[in-house]
Amino acid sequence: MAETLERLERQAKAAATVGAHLILFAEGALHGYDYDMTAESVRAVAEPVDGPNCRRIRELARHLGIIILAGFFERHDDKIHNSLLIARPDGSRSEEHTSELQSPCNLVCRLLLEKK
Repeated sequence: MAETLERLERQAKAAATVGAHLILFAEGALHGYDYDMTAESVRAVAEPVDGPNCRRIRELARHLGIIILAGFFERHDDKIHNSLLIARPDGSRSEEHTSELQSPCNLVCRLLLEKK
């Protein structure tokens, strides 16, 4: 997982360098996505939205001054969700469960308008 986080960091830094306001990573990007995953393997890597890897992405968004959206496997109580972490430059965060996500395009537009 450390290699995956380092790759996300490199890509986010590159995006910020060219003036991007937002970078969107794929489903499961924070923990890596493998088509051979099982319920047990997902449960093993899942973390709460305030877990160490999510905090690292939030710190990166704050440091770079961009919005970072990254898919992750969220542990919430006794459930696991396929979620989207939204890390903002002001240090705030929110999450969307992908099963409840209405329209990624609408979400991205809303986030970009918040930044202005």
